[in-house]
Amino acid sequence: MKRIILLGNDPADRQWSVLDCGSHLKSGLSAQLNNKAEVSLRAPNSSWLNPLRKYRLGNSCAIYYSRQIAYPALIRKLPPADLYHLLDHGNGSLVRYLDRK
Repeated sequence: MKRIILLGNDPADRQWSVLDCGSHLKSGLSAQLNNKAEVSLRAPNSSWLNPLRKYRLGNSCAIYYSRQIAYPALIRKLPPADLYHLLDHGNGSLVRYLDRK
């Protein structure tokens, strides 16, 4: 079975349009492919950093942690996929952590 992994944004970043896009894309692809492929949506969840996000520097640190530490760690644990799709170009630096095959 083919595997498609959609890489969304951290829900704690509150980028609602990207989160909605990922959710709709996942359900639409799943329906269109009639279970011929496993479609999953993955993203880190650093909501535990929310108390820090109240402060200007704290929010920047939380976003940095999510994109540069938590997300690469999550990607390294993903199973190999036939297709990876980054939902946000801001996460383009994550490409280096994806399975090259």
